[in-house]
Amino acid sequence: AWETDFTGRAALLAQRDVPTDKRIVTLLFEADDSIFPLGNEPVYHEGQVAGKTTSAAWGYRVGRPLALADMSLSAARRDGAAVEVDIAGARVPAKVLDGAAFDARGTRMRAT
Repeated sequence: AWETDFTGRAALLAQRDVPTDKRIVTLLFEADDSIFPLGNEPVYHEGQVAGKTTSAAWGYRVGRPLALADMSLSAARRDGAAVEVDIAGARVPAKVLDGAAFDARGTRMRAT
C-alpha cells in the first residue's frame, strides 16, 4: 500500500519516522460494579499524569469495568503495571493489560 499514492501519504510517511511516546492500552479496574468510567479521565502512574482514558465499558467476560487509555510508553509497557484513574474526583486503582481482557480459564462461567 505504501507504493501507491493516496491522500495523506506524505504525512503518514513523515509520522512513521518520528518515535511516539504514547500507546493505547487496556485498563482493568480493581473495583467491581461500584464505579462507572466514561472516558477522558486522567490516568496516574507513580503519582504523575501518564495519560487519559479514551473510552470505557463494563467487561462482561471479566466482570469488571474496562477502559482504553492513551498512555506514555514508560507507564504502559509493563503488563500488570498499577495505575489510578480519576473518576469524579476519586482515584480508582486499575491494572495495565498487555493483551485482551478475558477469562481464559472460564472460571466465571463455571462458577454459576
